[in-house]
Amino acid sequence: MILSIVAFVVAFSILVLVHEFGHFWVARKAGVAVEKFSIGFGPKIFGFKWKETDFCISLLPLGGFVKMRGEGEEEEISPTDTTAFSNKSVGARSAVVMAGPFMNLVLSFLLMPLVFWIGKPEITFLSEPPVVERIVPGSPAEKAGFQVGDKIIKFNGEVTATWEALLQPLALTTPGQTVSVEVERNQSHPVLKVEAAPIPGSEGSYLGIEKFFGAPPKAMVSGVVDGSPAAQAGLEKGDLILTVEGQPVENWDALIRAVTLKGGVNITLQILRDKAPLSLQIKPKWDESAKRWLMGIHGPEDLNISSLQTKKYGFIEAVKVGWKTNIKNIGLTFEVLGKLVTREISYKTLGGPVQIAVALGKASASGLADFLYFMAFLSLQLAILNILPIPMLDGGHLLFFAVEAIRGKALSLKARLISQQVGMVLLLTLIFFVTLNDLERLLGLSKWFQKFWH
Repeated sequence: MILSIVAFVVAFSILVLVHEFGHFWVARKAGVAVEKFSIGFGPKIFGFKWKETDFCISLLPLGGFVKMRGEGEEEEISPTDTTAFSNKSVGARSAVVMAGPFMNLVLSFLLMPLVFWIGKPEITFLSEPPVVERIVPGSPAEKAGFQVGDKIIKFNGEVTATWEALLQPLALTTPGQTVSVEVERNQSHPVLKVEAAPIPGSEGSYLGIEKFFGAPPKAMVSGVVDGSPAAQAGLEKGDLILTVEGQPVENWDALIRAVTLKGGVNITLQILRDKAPLSLQIKPKWDESAKRWLMGIHGPEDLNISSLQTKKYGFIEAVKVGWKTNIKNIGLTFEVLGKLVTREISYKTLGGPVQIAVALGKASASGLADFLYFMAFLSLQLAILNILPIPMLDGGHLLFFAVEAIRGKALSLKARLISQQVGMVLLLTLIFFVTLNDLERLLGLSKWFQKFWH
């Protein structure tokens, strides 16, 4: 936890510093007087003054700001004051505002090549052709007619030459969405239609086509869902399920098939707990979203998915790969934003400050390359999100400037204030719910609230 907090403060402070420096530098070049440059909000911890600018580090490391003369709506500025932001041309003001997101974009394109030059651990199978090696029993893929050995060559019309190319559209597939998958099978190319099923207890979806990472995992319980038939029957994390109604289940797939075949009747499980045999009675429950009988247990988590290989690139190649990665991430970000707007995916799939801090902590622990990769990715997100035409963001200011350029005069002070207040409410609401998502993922707060209210 401490590592996550430190990593978050360091990374976010650097990203904010770069962003605000962009505003500061271009403002100075445009002849605008910058009164304050702050990293963080609230009371000042440390600071100094250089020329007319107060530079400081403040208590709350959740952002930063550059205060320019004539920037505040409440300020009374003389029309002849050439150092006031409000007296500059629309073009000059737009350049100052754009400089922040632009610097975040530049930082991302500088950091990402460095990641590949240092050498980032990569999962080796991602570069392999996407050949189906496992089909989850009872899954949409099994019902659609997928077979082990199918090589997926197109997903919704897009060529998928590697597992990496396939995993991105798979991750963006939403529950209930029907996708078209072209496979190569015995010199034929059948096109299969499959409807993605929701993952119980999650906003995600799955098809049921997987790569085998070694031998099929044993039927080991890695978690039990609260209130589920498994919890009521007394199953515990670490239990190894040996038989279902006397029939051996050698691996996880065999367990799923056995439970599916038995349906919703009481079944007897023989398990091994702390090397001692134990018999339990359990009645699986039908899950409408998953369209199958479930006991309420999670499968093995620590699978040997693949060996990691650190690949270092030459400087020129690292620049090419890094920039190509950023361009791919830009496209992915806009695709996700589009699906959020059209409500194809839920805001619950988003991660907020808590999730970012946890991810940064993990990236820090796994090495410098992973930490820099995550920083580059975050910097790119800040650049894109800040140019969205939402009041209170840089993009909102640019929208006001565009209207001013078209009308020949600025919007009224009242209109600007109201729109900024609306923008602030929307942003705070989104941050609140996304943070709740984070806490739910980490702490299971919805269960806590249920217990509290009942």
